[in-house]
Amino acid sequence: MATAVEQLREHFGTIFDLEAVSALSGWDELVMMRPRGAELRGEVNGTIAKLIHGHWVDPRFGELLELGAEETADLPDDHPDKASIRVARKQRDKRMRIPSELAAAFARETSHAYAVWVEARKNDDFAAFAPSLQKVLDLTGEYIDCFPKAEHPFDTLLQQWDLEFTTAELNAMFAELNAGFEPIIELISSKPDAVSDTVYHGNFPKARQAAMCEEFMLACGAREDVWRLDETVHPFETNMSMDDVRITTRYRDHDLADAFFGTLHETGHGLYEDGVDVSLARLPIGHGGTGDMHESQSRMIENQVGRSRPFFDFALPIFRKHFPDEFNSVTADQLYRGANKMQPSMIRVEADEATYNRHIALRFDIEQKLVTGDLKVNDLPGAWRSGMNELLGVVPETNREGVLQDVHWSAGAVGTFVSYTLGNVIAAQLWQKIVVDLPSIEDQIANGEFGPLREWLRVKVHAHGQTRTTRETLAKIGIPGLDPEPLRASIAKKALELYG
Repeated sequence: MATAVEQLREHFGTIFDLEAVSALSGWDELVMMRPRGAELRGEVNGTIAKLIHGHWVDPRFGELLELGAEETADLPDDHPDKASIRVARKQRDKRMRIPSELAAAFARETSHAYAVWVEARKNDDFAAFAPSLQKVLDLTGEYIDCFPKAEHPFDTLLQQWDLEFTTAELNAMFAELNAGFEPIIELISSKPDAVSDTVYHGNFPKARQAAMCEEFMLACGAREDVWRLDETVHPFETNMSMDDVRITTRYRDHDLADAFFGTLHETGHGLYEDGVDVSLARLPIGHGGTGDMHESQSRMIENQVGRSRPFFDFALPIFRKHFPDEFNSVTADQLYRGANKMQPSMIRVEADEATYNRHIALRFDIEQKLVTGDLKVNDLPGAWRSGMNELLGVVPETNREGVLQDVHWSAGAVGTFVSYTLGNVIAAQLWQKIVVDLPSIEDQIANGEFGPLREWLRVKVHAHGQTRTTRETLAKIGIPGLDPEPLRASIAKKALELYG
C-alpha cells in the first residue's frame, strides 16, 4: 500500500493541476477573451474554484496530512515533503472555514467584476463599476466572518494572502515611510523641471515596442521556450508551472516608458517562478513566495536594476536597434535621467520611486475603511481625490486616473496593495546584500551580464519556492527584519544626485 506521503503527492498534484487550469482560464480572460464571454466564463471559473475547494477540504486529505506529518517528523524542515505538508495544512485550515459556495461565488463575481471594470475604466464611469465592487466587498466581508475575530478585521485579509504582518505594524511602517520621504518629495517638488523624461515620449509603434520589450525580457533571463509576453489592460504575471511563465504589459504609442518598465517589473515576477526548483513541481511549495517576496523581485528588476545608471549602458544599443531615428542621438545619461524623473503623479504604475509608496499608503488606508464600513463605495471617488491631494498634492480630474486605475479590487484582491511597499522595502534590503556578495554587479549590469544576479537570487530566494516564509527567507540571507531605511537612503541619494 502506498505511504501517506505517496498518496499526498498524488493529491497535491491534482490540486496543482486544477490551479493551473484556473490560472490558464484567468490569463485567457485577461488577454484573449472578448468582453461578451465574461458572464459564462465566470461560471467556468466558479466551477473550477468549487472543484479546487473540494479537494482541499476532502476529509481523507485531512487524514493523509496528519499521517504524512508523522511520517516526515524526522526530516529536515526544508525537505520538500515535510514543507509541503506544513504549507498544505495551513492552507487547508483556512479553506475548511470557507463554504464551497462562497469560494465559487467569489470566483464568479470577480470574473464579472473584471469585465465591468474594464468598460467602466474605459468610459470613466465609476457608477457602472460601483455595484460590482460592492458585491466583491460583501463577499470579502463574508470571508472575514468565517474566521475568529482579529484585533483588526483587515488582519484576516493579510493572513489570507500569507502576509506575516498586522495592520498596526503596517500602519506604523507607512508612518515611518511618509515621514522619511517628506524631505525627498519637498526637494523634487521644488525643482520640477530639473529632470526631463521627454526622451521616452514620441511616436512608438506597438509592434516595435513589443519586439524591444521581448528582447529585454529574454536578456534578463527569460527562457524563450518557456515564457511569452502579451498585451493587456493592466500588466500582470501568471504561470501554470515553472516551465510555463506568462507576462503581460501595455503599450502607449506616445510613451515608451510604460511598456518598457512594465515589462521589466513583470519580468522580475517571472524570474521568480522560473527559478523555482523543478523538483517542487506539482507540490504546494512549487510556486514563488507570497506577495511581499514576489514584489521584492519585480521591484528589484524594475528599479535597482532597470533604473540604475549602468543598466542604460547595456540598454541604449537595444533602444537604438528598435527605434534608430528616435535614439541615435540619445545618450545613456539621458535615458537614465528620464527613467528617474521624480514628481507627484496620478497613476501608481507610472509613479517614481520617491512617490510610489504614497500611492500604496492611500490604497491601504482606503481598504481598511472599506472593510470596517467607515467608507462607503459611493464615497470612494471623493475619498480618493482627497487622499491624493493630502499625500501627493495632486488631484485626479477623472476616475480613470483616480479610483478606477487599478484592477485589484475587481479581482477580489483586497489587502494585496501593501505587498508593493513591502516589496520595495525588502528589495532595498536584499540589494544591500547583493552588492556585497557581487562586488562587480554594476559592471556586469552595464555589460548585460545578468547571470550572476540571477544565480544569486535563484540560490537565495527563487529555488525554494514556498518552502520558507518571507521572514524565514530574509533570516537565511542575514536580514533580521523589515527596515525601511535602506530604501529611503538609496532614493534620497538618487534624488540628491538628480535634483540637488
